Amino acid sequence: MRDVQREDGRFPDIAPLGGGFGRMLWGSAGIAVPWECYVQYGDKAMLEEHYPAMRRYVRYVLDKCISKETGVLVQEKVWGNLGDWLGPEDGRNDPTLLWEAYFIYDLKLMRRMASVLGHEDDADFYGQLCKERTDFFNTVYIEPQTGRTRFADGKRLVDTQTSYVLPLAFDIVPDSMRLKVAGRLANAVRRENKADNGVLCPPYSLMTGFIGTAWISSALADCGYDDIAYRLL
Repeated sequence: MRDVQREDGRFPDIAPLGGGFGRMLWGSAGIAVPWECYVQYGDKAMLEEHYPAMRRYVRYVLDKCISKETGVLVQEKVWGNLGDWLGPEDGRNDPTLLWEAYFIYDLKLMRRMASVLGHEDDADFYGQLCKERTDFFNTVYIEPQTGRTRFADGKRLVDTQTSYVLPLAFDIVPDSMRLKVAGRLANAVRRENKADNGVLCPPYSLMTGFIGTAWISSALADCGYDDIAYRLL
């Protein structure tokens, strides 16, 4: 991924060939994979080697992927820009919610890695930026009265499994809202859901795709819904 990173900092969606159309949720592998390798092996040298590329990626997102008018992550306008790819209800998602959640996760990992490497100024920068984007997420995407997820325009509800999974798994929602949002996720699993192709899926159907499936079990279990997580599995 480093070998084919663009000059402006964007990680490709396909390596080592470059190109692709997954965008934010795929490019985040350039940050998540080095962190997971460090967690498994404790190899600081590998982190140090990759750190400049990760910094350039974050700068790319800040410079090229955030709307100056709304503050919403918009990415470059290309075909694709995958969200919760292959999720049966992904057509109901607001992809900007998913992108924002993953960017916040990226920033949390960057703060941790900067601290591990002794780059304290960077750690402070990523920590502050993470707080700002987290506040933005909760203001824009969470309906405060109900804990339901909504589109960035504030006019429509999202209310899909993955839209609750990511803010819970990445610890984005504040403690005061966590149980309410977790309850919405539990309800989204226990009810019937209509797939994008019109098929009515029975209760306890897995409606997540590439992105949500990786995190839904821990999001449920960490919020006290072990029974639902096991039944869904």
